[in-house]
Amino acid sequence: RKERRFWDGQKAVYVVLLGSTVVLPCVNRRPIWTEGNSQEDQQQVVHWDRQPPGVRHDRADRLIDLYASGERRHYGPLFVQQKMNISATAFSQGDFSLTISDIHPLDQGLYSCHLHHHYCGLHERRIFQLTTPQIPQEPTDEPQYLPNEDP
Repeated sequence: RKERRFWDGQKAVYVVLLGSTVVLPCVNRRPIWTEGNSQEDQQQVVHWDRQPPGVRHDRADRLIDLYASGERRHYGPLFVQQKMNISATAFSQGDFSLTISDIHPLDQGLYSCHLHHHYCGLHERRIFQLTTPQIPQEPTDEPQYLPNEDP
């Protein structure tokens, strides 16, 4: 019934209310990500993946590929693409955070941001668990029927 964020020892866990918006942070403000340097900046790429519950990590869905050259590739159905956004100024700001709007139960899973810089061999990964709280069933005022003890 409330939003929470915590670290479980391996990843950040975000408990998000249905219908709300969440931002999964993936920020790297080091100059290698924010300064444009001719050919080498063309080697920078950021990937966002989503691993639905019960799916192995090698079967995760690719959501977005961003290249320092300005190229973007979005994957999955159009409604998924429209729910998820990364700022157009991601490389100049070093902020590759993923914004997911109108959260539904199907959005739950492991999200990962991969930062690659092939020229210098940099590789970083950030992992987030997105879940929605389970709402307990409210007791009803309907009468409870007991089995007839009389045969």
